Amino acid sequence: MRSLAKNEYSVIRLGGRPILALTAGSKRWRWFGIGRYQPSTLKRRLFQWAIRLAIVTGLDVCLFPPRPISWNMPTSDSVADLLDHLLGLVGCPQTKAVMVWPPEVSRERLYIHLLRQDMFPLAFAKLSFDEFNDERLSVETRALRALQELKPRQCRVPAVLDAGLFRSRQYLVVEAVPTDARPVKISYASFPTASVQEYSGKMEVVSSDTLCRFAWWRRYEGAIALNTQFARDVETARRSPTRVCRVHGDLGPANILRSSTGLWIVDWEESCEQAPLLTDFVSYYLGINSRRIIKNPIRGLRDFATRFLCGTKEDRHAAVMALAFLHGTGFGAANHLIGAWNTSRGRRYIHGIL
Repeated sequence: MRSLAKNEYSVIRLGGRPILALTAGSKRWRWFGIGRYQPSTLKRRLFQWAIRLAIVTGLDVCLFPPRPISWNMPTSDSVADLLDHLLGLVGCPQTKAVMVWPPEVSRERLYIHLLRQDMFPLAFAKLSFDEFNDERLSVETRALRALQELKPRQCRVPAVLDAGLFRSRQYLVVEAVPTDARPVKISYASFPTASVQEYSGKMEVVSSDTLCRFAWWRRYEGAIALNTQFARDVETARRSPTRVCRVHGDLGPANILRSSTGLWIVDWEESCEQAPLLTDFVSYYLGINSRRIIKNPIRGLRDFATRFLCGTKEDRHAAVMALAFLHGTGFGAANHLIGAWNTSRGRRYIHGIL
């Protein structure tokens, strides 16, 4: 079987850093390949459209001429060897590859899309370059395999095709989502209530002593600033029994896809089997309101309090614990809310509710 690693690739760079590499091919293939890149900023979206224009005019071949790729990247041997391992896994000799580097320079990983020449998706792979991403991919692997056994009916999750260590680095290969899959609309109506209720499974109630043994709680303790109002309110909530269940952990509109084959929920790297009950409800709320929260954290805190902190004591504690979980994962909007929570204005407002 031929080698994917030895193919010629067009490597597209931004600021001297590779953002995408795709196997040489037709104009239609190049157009499709650039679509695998998902820009996270306006600058990157404009850059993507500039590349699309270059493809239409044929200038992209001059700007990014196909050539044998130089594997001068962390664990480069792993990337080259893994490509050929993946080729053997899908068993399709006419496979093409699109490799995408994450927008965040510090995120040490690589995404690999494997497709047939007719653009039919065969598989999607993630390769870690460091210990932190090793753990994230291990978490996702365990979550997806547990969900495969659950066989959810309300949504689909990518099936694990292969996973493990390759040259000491973690990798994960999953079923590719359909090419027509698109993120759901950014609205409360798009929240997949039935799916969340199904994969959450049976709720448990755990004591404060049990809670302190959870990995996510230790991660929260390592991230939280002590002697702050939020830390004190979390400690108050912890003294009462905590309701936990399986959660996705990063359930925003970008990770909920709708296609002709149904609803897909992807990217389970922050999943946890015993996380606070309201975690996915809170993360979805923060996801669709993140811009407003970041722009005005105090107003965001008031809106959050109106939605989650005006119910029963049990529900208020559940919302506080969900924020604690998300803070431990580095969830940006959660961190902005907690920052507002700890200001003098935030403390006065929250004190009047809790």
